[in-house]
Amino acid sequence: MRTARSIIDRFGDRVREHEVMRNHTSLHIGGVADYFISVVTIDELIDAVTCARESSLPYIVIGGATQCVFSDFGYSGVVIENRAEGYVF
Repeated sequence: MRTARSIIDRFGDRVREHEVMRNHTSLHIGGVADYFISVVTIDELIDAVTCARESSLPYIVIGGATQCVFSDFGYSGVVIENRAEGYVF
């Protein structure tokens, strides 16, 4: 059984369950994601991805979501919003 326990243990009340994704996209389209977390540092991003992978949960990393469209049926997994700034690849 898949569980987000490690993400919830790591990030606590910053993890939002049943988050409406249309509130996070510029087109205001999208259903409910199982879990949503916004991270502000690279270390948090790495931790969130690692937790999702270790829990065998599907995950997606988004930025500002200006070009994202989520299904009205939602996203079955973890949406990780990357808000880390100041890094250039």
